[in-house]
Amino acid sequence: MSLPLCVITDPDGQTAPDGLRYHGGFYIREILAHAGIPYDEVERPLSSLDGSRVVLLPWHMPLSKSERTLLAGFVESGGALIGLGGMSGLDDVFGAADRGEMADGYVQVAAKDHPVTSGFNSSLHCFGGRRIRAADGTALARVTGASDGVVEHRAGNGLAIAVGPDVVRTIVQIQQGRPIPPAIGPTRIDVIQGLALDLDRDRSPVPGEEENLVFLEPIADEFRELIIKAVLYACRECGVALPVLWYWPDNLPAVAHMSHDSDGGDEALGWSLLRLTQEVDIRTTWCNMAGHYLPAFYRAIQDYGSEVALHYDAQTWQTASDDQKPDTAHLKWGYDELAGQLKTVTEAAGRPVTTNKNHTLRWQGRLEFFRWCERLGITLEQSRGPNTPYTNGFPFGGCHPWFPIDDEAPGGPPIDVLEVNLTVQDIHKRCSTRLAHCFADRAFDHHGIAHFLFHPAHVGDPAVRGGLREIVGYTRDKGMPWWTAARIDAWERARRTVRFRLRDNGAYEVSAGANLEGATVLLLDIKGDAHGDVVERYGFQFRAVTIDLEGGRSVELPGG
Repeated sequence: MSLPLCVITDPDGQTAPDGLRYHGGFYIREILAHAGIPYDEVERPLSSLDGSRVVLLPWHMPLSKSERTLLAGFVESGGALIGLGGMSGLDDVFGAADRGEMADGYVQVAAKDHPVTSGFNSSLHCFGGRRIRAADGTALARVTGASDGVVEHRAGNGLAIAVGPDVVRTIVQIQQGRPIPPAIGPTRIDVIQGLALDLDRDRSPVPGEEENLVFLEPIADEFRELIIKAVLYACRECGVALPVLWYWPDNLPAVAHMSHDSDGGDEALGWSLLRLTQEVDIRTTWCNMAGHYLPAFYRAIQDYGSEVALHYDAQTWQTASDDQKPDTAHLKWGYDELAGQLKTVTEAAGRPVTTNKNHTLRWQGRLEFFRWCERLGITLEQSRGPNTPYTNGFPFGGCHPWFPIDDEAPGGPPIDVLEVNLTVQDIHKRCSTRLAHCFADRAFDHHGIAHFLFHPAHVGDPAVRGGLREIVGYTRDKGMPWWTAARIDAWERARRTVRFRLRDNGAYEVSAGANLEGATVLLLDIKGDAHGDVVERYGFQFRAVTIDLEGGRSVELPGG
């Protein structure tokens, strides 16, 4: 039996403003997969929508007349249609007029109490899409200087929601950034140089430290939630008790993560920091440069349950010069250098190393480093984040783990490397306790990961040690456990194997390809009479069911 949510895709992708084909719209697969929302995917050309209750168009498509007739009839007879990045020629269905292409802009919420547009706090900086203007529909949000951003329309017995901004492309652009050119001479470059967000317009003052501007709100995560809320609202209006696989086990609200970079290679300081993490009882991820520590220290890290990772160093001069130190002359940006450093650290650790963060968050190009990691078996990467106080927070838009997409290749194939964005470094060196609390609060509110970096090189500073103790206690009080990167990676990959099937009796059957203990399924409350463990997520009520899934076996959701 078909799932109630149907996503329409076009194998040709979409046409970018420069006339080239663009395939980033296929990132809707990643957005829904991480959100835990089950769906069926149907490729154009459309001939039937049998079994579908809600249809999602992830980008503006050149629908044929017969396809437009099919979708108009679907809405007229009681279905719900969501259009992202434009209306695909269905102006009358969406109750709005298409006024052409839009460049970048800022979404401003007009209906702050509406389920689709409530609760957003960021600048909502968007990139591309269509300028739409409400006619018979109601504008829920607008785009500054361009159009109405979100329009709701009741058409016949159904519902249509149009989102003018290309929110899927926006998420991709914010997360993956712009290409970074190679260094010329002794130039220090980092991932921030590929930033898509704007330092002037997308940062916010820190409460209580108004002179301090940071990327305080996770913009890409808020756009993800706009899509999720539109789907949940459409399902509720159509009477669909949609199941959602929650992000974390046992209905946890969010998690915290701590990494360490071995800059300086002082093993005594490393031991001091290891003992401090043992004192506060957390397991962490140690990103180590090749040759920095002895194997005995690696064994101590792993015996405690923490993780040995790579700290790839390519931040020395990129061309030979008189200024180059002889002992670092070999350190270059390149696949062979990455492979060599990974081999050295792996041999010292005595077991596979699958996590990396680049020294000084060095980056070049756009996607090539992800491909190197994929080829070498590095399954989780952590270089997207701030390395200066003025870029603290969420410069790449989010606190959720994400897989990159090759948006230039047909079908938008994913790159099999999970990215966990960095939030801030060294409390009392790079940020205050107040600001660290703000970032933990944002990760909690958006149900993501609060990622704090502490360097062994700073552990001798009592203020930094105090900052570490304090943030551990603060997050613990919020119910956020501390996970290593390896644990985040294993959990996210296991939950991606979960599948839902709608049975003939209307109940949902859930299965997983891997064991998943404490999996929490949220069933959307469509009548307001949910019983048992009732929770609110995204402003909607759900009944929460927590079960242990055994790989390869199916379970019917109780009361589904």
